Amino acid sequence: HGKCTTSGTCVCDEGWSGTACEKEVVVAETNDVIVLLMIAFASVIALSMFVLGAWSFCRCHRRLQRSLLERLTKAIAQEDHGAIASTRRGLACCGWGPQQISRSVRSIRKRQS
Repeated sequence: HGKCTTSGTCVCDEGWSGTACEKEVVVAETNDVIVLLMIAFASVIALSMFVLGAWSFCRCHRRLQRSLLERLTKAIAQEDHGAIASTRRGLACCGWGPQQISRSVRSIRKRQS
């Protein structure tokens, strides 16, 4: 499994080793299918965590908006201008624009009259 000289040294063929090229070299191969499955599994786990986080954030965000709208309704009914201003700022922090907030205030006032 190689070329040996009269001086006793050998140059082994690929895949063989030893003083007389008598030992077969076993190369540990990576099983590509297992690696791909592990990558796919890790990707599914990461995607699931992202979706769960986004769902949780949106759910919490909707709950906060509902709570702020309830506070706004009570503040308008009680004509508490400080609470109305505070609640408007809270809705703005939730991403509501000034026009959307004004429409909601008008709508609430209309329902209460």
